[in-house]
Amino acid sequence: YLNGVSTLDMVMVQRHILGSQTFDLKYKYIAADANNDGKVTASDLTDLRKLILGISTRLPNKSWRFPLKDAEVKLSPLEFDENNKIYSLAIDHLNEDVVAVKVGDVNGSAVVSINGTVVEPRSAQNLNLVVNAKNVDKGEVVEIPVYSSNFSAVSGFQYTMNLKGASFVGINGGAIEMNTSNVGVLSGDVLTMSYANDEAVSANEGDVLFTLVVKADQATNVSEILSLTSDVTRAESYNGDLKVGGVSLSVRTAPVASIELFQNEPNPFKGQTTVM
Repeated sequence: YLNGVSTLDMVMVQRHILGSQTFDLKYKYIAADANNDGKVTASDLTDLRKLILGISTRLPNKSWRFPLKDAEVKLSPLEFDENNKIYSLAIDHLNEDVVAVKVGDVNGSAVVSINGTVVEPRSAQNLNLVVNAKNVDKGEVVEIPVYSSNFSAVSGFQYTMNLKGASFVGINGGAIEMNTSNVGVLSGDVLTMSYANDEAVSANEGDVLFTLVVKADQATNVSEILSLTSDVTRAESYNGDLKVGGVSLSVRTAPVASIELFQNEPNPFKGQTTVM
């Protein structure tokens, strides 16, 4: 079910629903109808997000649909024919054909053969998320603000986050709207996250994008708690042109204060002096 499905597809569905970039192919409507109710609505986004986050392993609909090639696809409500009646085998039927549509895969990135590879427009941009290093005590509930050094024209991102020595408590939005619906808690130490917006969003380097709230299971440092992987949900980001880039997490440590020696008093001195 997850073949070809990512947060990028959610961005495209959002744009279509809000009318900023409607689908240009009738088969995209079929792909976007994740719950098979004959409409493309926010409820389809909910089912797609659960699949992407690993909360669900399948969609309410079939994984693939096979509308007859060149047959009419009615859009409101969504109707199409997947059955072709052949009344006689006395003549050849060499022109009979169907179109394979992967449900949830609006941008057509599904791998369709054993040796196939994902083909998507790629961007050299790597979205860098940043947190500050901080010592935490065992049992402490700590808020971890998440920043970015290059959050420019971002339409969405997704990743798997591993927690070491801590457990997830909650998440608060900031410069971008994030809540528990954007998070999949798969186990005590594995989270998945997905963010999608119909418009590309930018934020300054000092802006808090969102805040993670965790409880430390042991005395540790924020730098040891968080790490990003693609173990469940693939780590990637999407720019305003819907090109796919990477996403990473770095930890910012506080600068070490330098030692500066000023004039001693009194000077000259006998017996003792004060050094500042």
